[in-house]
Amino acid sequence: MKKFLLASCVAASLFAGEIEFGKGSFNMDASFLGLNSSKNENITSISLVAEHKNIFSSNFFYSYKLSFFKSKTLTTSSNYSNLLLSKVGIPNNSTNTVNTTTNSAKSALLIYNKLRGVDLNVVLGRDFINSDDKDTYFGGGLLIGASFPYIKTSSNSSNNSKKYDYLKKSKTKFYTYKIGLDLKASKAINKIISFYASGAYAFQTARVKNSALNLDSSSSGNYMTFNAGVKFQAKTHTKIWFMNLSPNVFATLGYRYDYWKVNNVKINSLALNTDINLKVSQVYAGIGYDF
Repeated sequence: MKKFLLASCVAASLFAGEIEFGKGSFNMDASFLGLNSSKNENITSISLVAEHKNIFSSNFFYSYKLSFFKSKTLTTSSNYSNLLLSKVGIPNNSTNTVNTTTNSAKSALLIYNKLRGVDLNVVLGRDFINSDDKDTYFGGGLLIGASFPYIKTSSNSSNNSKKYDYLKKSKTKFYTYKIGLDLKASKAINKIISFYASGAYAFQTARVKNSALNLDSSSSGNYMTFNAGVKFQAKTHTKIWFMNLSPNVFATLGYRYDYWKVNNVKINSLALNTDINLKVSQVYAGIGYDF
């Protein structure tokens, strides 16, 4: 798989229409690693992108996005009473017992989260509308892709219980493969500016691994993405102030949202099943060249 990703990066870089730089946040929900509630993390990304390229002079098009994203380290605290209750088997309606156990379990654990990952989407489709020198279009296509994020987690705790040993150094790896439908649209406003948007929904298979938890679980889920932005590209050589704009060069500003959900991941070592939700929201700026 690493060889495949390396080959994809090389091929994409040779034919890349655009390089995008993004900044935003990610959010993860799960019932392990201390993530019984959402935690936000700053994120940066760099992507090789072809948003929409017609094949020769036909109405068929292709697009791709190869992204590498990473987070800065962020320190958060979490309450592990829910995890303790699930491990010791205390029912939720035992109010007094729950309160007692909760109070004894409120030793805050400091969690250090770090996200790294690669996301690849490839779309092959057809335009139903295509005009304004291909800057106004509406079409749909088949999306196939793969995502390989991982979460590194460590903790400092005053609680010496071995129940939390797995948090001291832990890496959770995700391997997801997706197939679905992608819709794309663009509208030219004038000879320089056009607005574009795309959205996709895909089914995915997933494998989740964490050696500290003895976790190696296969599951299924779904993936959604939304992208919208504005593109600046002159139709002909245009001079603005002191700049001579080439029709081959363009720039973009936009917003992208990605969402992965993995259903019912079974964690035998903690005797629980959990859904895992990962959301990435970012704004980006890009510069490209039409070959």
